[in-house]
Amino acid sequence: MIAAEDEPDPAKAHVALSARFADLADNARVFMGPRRRTIDLHDIEVEAFLTYMDR
Repeated sequence: MIAAEDEPDPAKAHVALSARFADLADNARVFMGPRRRTIDLHDIEVEAFLTYMDR
């Protein structure tokens, strides 16, 4: 584990973090996909969508 090293290699840390951030971005796209389709399908305003999500 890079974080447990006394002096982590900056290049290894960069590669590891870049991969994690890419995974997070992919997960966000998957999560937001259905919500985007709901907005597009119903042609609703942002406030109405936020109310829908709160429910």
